[in-house]
Amino acid sequence: MAAIVAADKSKDPVPGPVPWRAPFTCHTLPLFLERLGRLDNSRALDVGPVCGQNITFFAQHVTQLYVCDLFHHLDRKLPRSTDQEALWDPLDYPPQNFHGLLLWDLIDRLPDEEVPAFIEQCRRLLAPQGLMLIFSLPEVVSPAVHSYVVGPDYRITWRRQAHLSLDFTFRHSRALERFLEGFQPVKSFVIKSGLREFLFERI
Repeated sequence: MAAIVAADKSKDPVPGPVPWRAPFTCHTLPLFLERLGRLDNSRALDVGPVCGQNITFFAQHVTQLYVCDLFHHLDRKLPRSTDQEALWDPLDYPPQNFHGLLLWDLIDRLPDEEVPAFIEQCRRLLAPQGLMLIFSLPEVVSPAVHSYVVGPDYRITWRRQAHLSLDFTFRHSRALERFLEGFQPVKSFVIKSGLREFLFERI
């Protein structure tokens, strides 16, 4: 049984109708969990949005799951904050503390000037050869924030996070990968809807 480090008593929001967000089977998540499953004391960090169903799912696959809802934090801080370091205060974990990071589409919610500092934080938190899972949204997309809800057989559905309002920045895959200094690609997939999955390894 995994140790869960999370505190969220709110109910998951009701799904919102977004036509292009059809359910899909995730290809990178099985690779992510298979690698972490080889470790005796695997630790993963989910940066949110908080989803009770995901906490239950990942608790069955990793030894310790940490949940830190950066989406909620950045919703309060961006674009008003003039202190860049304060944006990443919630990531105050020991260096190399995690074997896996679940970023979802958080990078799509950051302006270009904030991405390098966030990626450096991710690299600091990951142990060598640790994995980072990223989704990146298609160019034509509603800016509304949704959580990715993991179900059986890695089937992903969506839940609208109506309480969150974050900007959306589309980046082509090469533009996104240029930010990922200190990481090497493991696998990437393009879903029929245009959503992209990336799995990176810390060098």
